[in-house]
Amino acid sequence: MIREEDSAIPEQITNILIDCALTGGKFLKSHFLKKGFDIQTKSSPADLVTEIDLKAQNIITDKLSRVLPNVQVVGEEGKTVIPAGEAIYLDPIDGTLNFVHGFNKFSVSIGYWIQDQPVAGVVYNPIDDELFHATRGRGAFKNGNRIQVSTVKSLNLALLSTGWPYDKSQIMPALKKISLALVHAQEIRTFGSSSLSLCYLSEGVFEGFWEWNLQPWDLAAGVLIALEAGGKITALSGEPFQLNKGAFVASNGHVHAEMLNQILRPPVD
Repeated sequence: MIREEDSAIPEQITNILIDCALTGGKFLKSHFLKKGFDIQTKSSPADLVTEIDLKAQNIITDKLSRVLPNVQVVGEEGKTVIPAGEAIYLDPIDGTLNFVHGFNKFSVSIGYWIQDQPVAGVVYNPIDDELFHATRGRGAFKNGNRIQVSTVKSLNLALLSTGWPYDKSQIMPALKKISLALVHAQEIRTFGSSSLSLCYLSEGVFEGFWEWNLQPWDLAAGVLIALEAGGKITALSGEPFQLNKGAFVASNGHVHAEMLNQILRPPVD
C-alpha cells in the first residue's frame, strides 16, 4: 500500500495514469468517426458498449498491470467486485454515446484510490487534447497549467451541468430538477460525460454539476480533480460523498447550498 507520507509515490502514480490515458486516448482518436464497429446496449438503448470500449480497456489494463501489478483495476466493461483497499477505477470511454455519434466530448478516465480516499486522477479528451490531472494535496491541472473553480457566488449567475439517467422511469423526476435549475440558475448544459463535466467545473466553466446512478469508474478521477481545484462535493442530500453511492452534487463551493436547497432537496411530486 502506498504511504501518503512518501511524497514521491503519489506523483509517480499520477504520471503512470497520464501515460496510460494518453495511450488509450491515442487508440480512441484513431477510431473516432469510423463506422462499422460492433455496438451493443447494456441497461438501456442509451447505455452503449462498443468493441472500441472493450479494446481500449484491454490496452489500458494491460499497461497498468505491467507497471502496477499489485493494484486491482476495476473497469466499466467488466463485473469486478469493488475492492476494500487500493484500486484503479477505469472508464475507457466516458461518453460512449457521444463517441458513437461523432460528438467529441468523451474521455478516458482513470482514478487511483486507497480505501475511501482519492489519491490520483487523470481525465483525457483525445479529440480536443485536453489532459486534466490531479494528485491529492498538490492541486489540479489542465495541460500542465494549474486550474481553479470559478468565483461566482450566486446561483442566478451560475452555469450548471447535469446528465440524463439511463433508467427511463427516472426521466420525469430528472426533468423536474432541471426545470428548477432553469428557474434558479443562469443556464444548464448536458455533455454526456461526467468526467469531463467535473473537469469543466474544475476549470471554472461550470459552477455546479449533479448526477444520479453513476458508477465508481465514472467519478473516481473527476472527483479528485474537482476537489483539488477547490470544489465541493456531497451527496444530493448534502451528506458526505461516497464513491459507491452513485448520486452526488459538485460545485465551486459558493453556490453549493443554493443548489441543494433550491434544486436538489425540494421533493418531486
